[in-house]
Amino acid sequence: MDSFYGEMNHFLKRMPEPRPQKDLPSKLREKSSVLYYPLTVPRFIIEDGTSNDNSAQTIESEPSSSDVSSSLEKPRPLRIVTVGRWEHDKDPETLFRVLNKLADYFCGGEKKESVAEREKPMHCEDGKAYLNKEKTENESKMEEKTESGLPRDKSHNFGEGDQSKRPVPRRKTAEREEIESNVKSPFAHITAETRPFELSILGCSSGDYPLVYDEARIRLAPFIVNFGNIPDKDEYWRELQRCDVVVSTAVHEFFGVGVLEAVSAGCVPLCPNRLSYTELFPKEELWNTDTQLFNALKQFVKKPWIVRKRKQEMKDRGRQYHLDRLTKTYIERIFQLAEEKGKKEMEKKAD
Repeated sequence: MDSFYGEMNHFLKRMPEPRPQKDLPSKLREKSSVLYYPLTVPRFIIEDGTSNDNSAQTIESEPSSSDVSSSLEKPRPLRIVTVGRWEHDKDPETLFRVLNKLADYFCGGEKKESVAEREKPMHCEDGKAYLNKEKTENESKMEEKTESGLPRDKSHNFGEGDQSKRPVPRRKTAEREEIESNVKSPFAHITAETRPFELSILGCSSGDYPLVYDEARIRLAPFIVNFGNIPDKDEYWRELQRCDVVVSTAVHEFFGVGVLEAVSAGCVPLCPNRLSYTELFPKEELWNTDTQLFNALKQFVKKPWIVRKRKQEMKDRGRQYHLDRLTKTYIERIFQLAEEKGKKEMEKKAD
């Protein structure tokens, strides 16, 4: 609503005479309200917050120094999820550029922070990510590019259950076949036991989705536990429940239903500082640059308990968009409009 009324005056100035009143936007705003899209959330997500299968994740607390020294068991790797259509307006190039950089940082050699990372610190306080909003002039020069040009390792299994057998929706083209034959993962030495984080790349496309998905499917294969559509709705929600952080890089979004579903399942959002996200989420969960997103994810991978202890907080926040909460609001608003219309018609008849 803010973007609509914010642009209205600019639009009205371009209209020929006679123009509407200058205060038209303010008058309309007084009469306007937003009715959010209602989410239909399964009962098992709302009631207990625990999945029915053995792979469900439990809440972790920050390990003490004695725990770290005495226990051989490492914290479960952070699971990052992306949702939505596989289209260019979701900016998958930025998404996979950041994820490739994250994989390179943890698995591609010595862990040395770049100048960009030192200039863009991400501070964690009380379990919340506060992203530095300042930009650097040379940021575009610091972004790492995706590597390619090597044959693909076809032996990798994407992980849980029969995920590797799940069909990936794609139309075979010369470009895709070239990717299949010329790209392989530089992280072939990484296993399910040693990977520092996991990826669940959910969603599908009915047409020719961007080629970057095929390259990412191969290059990031050791980290991927889900890739593509999950037909069963309950299983889809259980997968959201297993995840810790939901990431969006969208440049076009009507509302952000997929991200809010993930939040309702307990995921902490990291979304761009634009579109509907600025109304849905606080500033500490919004990013302006690739580097800010990378730094936030890097800290969460190092300390996954930071986000896991906020699962219930996220679920509580998502409840305001649930169907059972919004039904009453919709009904009241519809009856209010009908009543107002009836009064106006009665006044016209009286005149």
